[in-house]
Amino acid sequence: MKLFGFGKKESAENSSPDFFASLPTDYDKAISGGLSKLKQKYPDFSDFEFCEKVSNILIRIFSSVEDKDYSPVKPYISDYIIGGIEKEIQYLKRENLTHRFDKLSVLNRSFSGCRISEEGDFAAADLTVRMTDYVIDGEGKIISGSKASEKFITYRVALSKNKKFSSYLKVREGAQNCPNCGAPVNINFSAVCEYCSSILYTDDFDWIIEKISVNDKKEVTR
Repeated sequence: MKLFGFGKKESAENSSPDFFASLPTDYDKAISGGLSKLKQKYPDFSDFEFCEKVSNILIRIFSSVEDKDYSPVKPYISDYIIGGIEKEIQYLKRENLTHRFDKLSVLNRSFSGCRISEEGDFAAADLTVRMTDYVIDGEGKIISGSKASEKFITYRVALSKNKKFSSYLKVREGAQNCPNCGAPVNINFSAVCEYCSSILYTDDFDWIIEKISVNDKKEVTR
């Protein structure tokens, strides 16, 4: 049975979300240490708000795969991750499948480190996510995963500051007008104007998710 993402094969019992294309494994290991340098450079930085935003984006990533439309999160994820999600969505559409993520929630979140350097500014958060993860066909039949198996996965999410936003249009959070054509848009629903196709992002969070890796995983069958 195919695992959805990268054409891997895996049993239904062991299937898990695996559509995050990754940078080299040592990418996030260099992101460590306290907040002092980050707060010196960005006095308004809040690790609590940072973790809340990252949690929201991660949940929206899973929802975008289920909806087969990643436009709501495109400004906030790297091209590496976009590539993995595109493969997942293309496969699902081609096979008339839907990847479901039920009971999806972030149980715990914590700031795990940062790095200030000439190469750029980086920060990371650890998020523990609960979900049931399964795939259904066009008739609603489960072909992989299980509704009865709850997964508790701790992700390390590594982000970079101020990348790729220069070509996007800035809007405030909530229902606004597109800065390019003036059409009404809701940045919480979609990050692309449906009238002129401009890519939009909110002005209160300009970090890009570069890598998502699994730190810990547990599975409980109810």
